[in-house]
Amino acid sequence: KIKFIDTAVEYKCQHILRKYYADFEIDTKILFENVSMDKMVDDVEKFIDDCNLSKIRTLYVHDPWNIPKNQYCGFIEKLKMLKQKKLIDEVGLSIYWDQLDYNLSDIDRIQVPFSIMHGKALKYIKRFKKTGVKITVRNIFLQGRLLKKNDYEYFSTLEGIDTGNKYGEHKSYTARLRKSLSILNMNEIDSVIFGIRNSSHIRDILSNSNINDPNFFHADLSLLDPRNW
Repeated sequence: KIKFIDTAVEYKCQHILRKYYADFEIDTKILFENVSMDKMVDDVEKFIDDCNLSKIRTLYVHDPWNIPKNQYCGFIEKLKMLKQKKLIDEVGLSIYWDQLDYNLSDIDRIQVPFSIMHGKALKYIKRFKKTGVKITVRNIFLQGRLLKKNDYEYFSTLEGIDTGNKYGEHKSYTARLRKSLSILNMNEIDSVIFGIRNSSHIRDILSNSNINDPNFFHADLSLLDPRNW
């Protein structure tokens, strides 16, 4: 079931999606700014008003590595104040796998890239779950490459791939889709973000999302990072 929409102020799509927001919970992202609490409240309230919302579900810190270390705790405190004011339900961090040294004690939810190729990230997923933080995963199709006919062989030849579990064996679109979606029912994952271009994509995903036994590939995490492509 589709329960929320993930967006960001920088996407500038509030006017397009405004009429749909009432049917979903909304997650969005905020970039670090050394601004006053009043300014932050004004910005969040404007986003809520522009989108015709009552509140935001999760407000993620986007690109948290841009926050000076001596200002991180203060910035998170400001976000907690937004939670106290009932403008947001959760404080979140949107991170990559090379950014795991953040204090999560005041974080309700993290968002990380995760796919059937991310076997080497399973230990971190399990570690996060033990802390009680909620986990949302993104990029489950590696920006669509796991579904493309001409790209799937690339992943079965990656250096560091588990050669006993060839992705190239999944040659049909439906087989590749089902393989990719097998992570959806993992107990450690609370929600999944995926992008679509048309309604048929939604139907394909929903009709192939009942696989309960993911069999992971163990590619080097740096090779799966789209910032390196």
